[in-house]
Parts: sequence; C-alpha cells; structure tokens
Amino acid sequence: MAKKQEKQIINERESRKEILRKRRQDQQLRQIRLMVISVVALIVVVIAIGLVNELLIAPNRAIATVTVTDPNLNFTGQEQITLRDWQDRVVYERAQRIIFLKEQLEAFGGNVGIIQQFAGQTILELQDEEGIGQTVLDLMVQESVVRQAARARGIVVTDEDVDRAIGESFGYYGGGLPTPQPTATQTAVPTPSLTPIPTPVITDVVPTAVPSPTPTVGSTSTPLPTATPVSEESFRAQLNEQLANLRSYGVKESTFREYVRTQLYAERLADVLAIERELATEAEHASIYVLSFTSQADADAARALMEAEGYLTVWNRVRSTAATETPAFPGASATELLWRTRNDLTAIYNEALAAAAFTLPLNEPSEVLLRPSQVEGQPDQYYIIQVSGREVRPLAENTLRQAKAQLVSDYINAQVAQGAQLTQFWRSRVPSRPMLDPLFLTPPTPAPTTPPTLAPIP
Repeated sequence: MAKKQEKQIINERESRKEILRKRRQDQQLRQIRLMVISVVALIVVVIAIGLVNELLIAPNRAIATVTVTDPNLNFTGQEQITLRDWQDRVVYERAQRIIFLKEQLEAFGGNVGIIQQFAGQTILELQDEEGIGQTVLDLMVQESVVRQAARARGIVVTDEDVDRAIGESFGYYGGGLPTPQPTATQTAVPTPSLTPIPTPVITDVVPTAVPSPTPTVGSTSTPLPTATPVSEESFRAQLNEQLANLRSYGVKESTFREYVRTQLYAERLADVLAIERELATEAEHASIYVLSFTSQADADAARALMEAEGYLTVWNRVRSTAATETPAFPGASATELLWRTRNDLTAIYNEALAAAAFTLPLNEPSEVLLRPSQVEGQPDQYYIIQVSGREVRPLAENTLRQAKAQLVSDYINAQVAQGAQLTQFWRSRVPSRPMLDPLFLTPPTPAPTTPPTLAPIP
C-alpha cells in the first residue's frame, strides 16, 4: 500500500513537471512568435517608409532653389527645381541625344565608325551619367532665372503660344505660309572690272547720289518653286509620330511642351531686355580693301610701292596675279569687305586691324599691321588696308539676335552668381534611361592588312 502511494506521488510530480515544462515551452514559443512578428513588422515599416520616400517625398524634394532679385523692378522671386522635374528633363535630354545618334547612323548607312568620329562627344556625354545630370541641372537653373525675370516683366506664354510654336517648328502656320521677312532694297551692281571700283567717300554733307549703271539683263532664270502650305493633317501626323518616338524613350509630353515654353520665355525676355538696355540697332560700318602677306619683307615692299603707284594699283596687281605662275608677291591675297562693323572685323582679323578701319582717313593706306599666328607652324599674317567708306547703317538681323542673346546671358550669370543654391541630393538619383545602344560603343573594325607579294624564286 505504501509503495502504491509512493508511486502515485512520483507520477503526480512527473505530471506536474511536464505541465510546467510545457508551459515554459509555450511561453518561449509565444515570445519567439512575437519577436518574429515584430521583426517582420519592422521590415515592412522600413520598406513602406522607403517606398513613400522614394515615390512621394523624394520626387517633390527641391534639389535647387533659384532666387531672382531685380532692383529696377522692385522684384524678388524664388523658384524651386524638384527632383522629379529634373529627372524628367534628364530623360528628355538623353532621348534627344540618342535620337540624334540614330538619325546620323541612318544617314551614314549604318557606319558606326563615322558616328564615333564626328559625334564622339555625344556618346561620351551619354556614358557620363553624373556629368549629364550636372549639365541639365545648370541648364534648368538658367531657365528658372529666365522664367522669373519674364514673369516679373509681365511676359506670359500661354498654351496657345506653345501650340503655335510647335506647329511652326514643323512648318505649319495655320494652313498658310509664314509671314515673309521684309525684302532688302537691292542695289544694282556694275559688272566687275579689273580695276576695283572705289566706294564713294562719306562726308558730313552727303552729295547727290549718282545713279549706278544699269546691269546688263541676262537670261531669265527659272523661278524657284512656290512653297506648299503644310496642312493640319500632315502636321498632326508628324507631331504624333515625334511624340510617340519620345514616349518610347520614356519622355513625357509635358516635359517636351515645357521645354518649348521656356524657349519662348527666353525669346520674349531678350526683346524686352533690348528695350530696357536701349540696345543699339545701328552701328558704324566700314568698307575696306585688304592686302594680306605671309612675310614682313613682302608687306614692307608693297607698302613702299604704294608711295609711288598708289594703294589701289598695288591691290589690283596682287588681285590679278595671285593665281598666276608669277604672282606679284607669293602668298599674298587681295580682298574687299563691304560694310562691316568693328566687331565683324575683329572676329575676322584682330582688334588692331578693326581699330585701324575706324580711325584711318578715307582712301589712305595703313601701315603694316601684324596678326601673330595662333597655330604652331603657321606663318604670321601682315596686312595693309585702305578704308573706302564709313557710315552708320542698321545692324544685320543675325547680329541683333546675338546681341540680344548676350543680354540674356549676362542677366542669367549675374542672377545665378548671387541667388542659386544647389544640393547634392540628386547625385545618387541620376536616371540612366534611355540606355545608349551598345552598337555605338562597338570598336571600329580594323582595315585588313594586305599580305606582302612574294617575288618568284628564279
């Protein structure tokens, strides 16, 4: 009986131990489950935070803040460039370059070597992702200055303006033709003779103009074909094709339209700045005869000869013998430039010659003017000029356009220097799409070497 009770007590102890052990194991399993759930929940939260940051917060984060201050207008404005807008623009710029390369490849019959030779810089830009990202950011900062400056002056570019500009880029003018530019008054030019015709001297008192000889009428040339207006249907088809091509590279239509809008802002701002800064539309022009020599000795000899025979006689001799077997001065040339500004002559020759053209008395030869060679191995150039006329004339349209563009560029540089703050947040987020076709990176096939011809053994 005692043994039976003892055995029962032992069984009850073991059962109690098993129950305690099971409870302990259940508690441990519960703790493990809680830990696993906590870890999983933490991972999910981290991923969710990352997605929210990358998809919602980061794209709207400013990577540049551009402030424009214009004391003349009592205006201060600020504009931010977001990561999303910058990334969209990088995709657009990459697409533009890739489309250009593919068009060139098609034009040259698929010869990659030619593209690598003449468009190698474009290929390098597409490979340098961070470099193109910096270029686009700098460009967008400049465009922000233009937009703010334009709006401060009341300039507005509407959606209709953008539509019109896009149509004109395809040659579509509402079904008609573009407004013709005013035709310059054409002066009859006499038949060229061996002796150069001096330009009349311009003095304070303008003499009565002598009518120019009537040019001999030759055979009537075939008139150029009249341009055919681009229809709206044709324009829409071309535009849809271009937009579809851009979309295939991941470019949004809104990015394309905003690019066009910014160009219009720049053009209109240039016109307004030209008025504000009182940009001159006229400038003094000069017509000159130019003798060019490749040696100091020839230039000095020609200058001495002018004292006895006159400038135009020497100019005519060089002009008439330059292409013969016995030129008057080997390597010399004679040219005539009509109505050029001082900037024009500086760009063609140098500042010394341009200054002489606007200070020399009319119809008197200059001293020998030196233009040192800018290329190693090339000889210096020596010039003797004579001014045949000077007068104030309207600037060429291209010259005015360049002057207006310079006004905008100067304005942008001044504003960027004092009111642009850039971050480095964008550097790890530069888009690499659209990708450059590996075809453009293929090394050119080397030309086959011709094996040497073996002489027959006698």
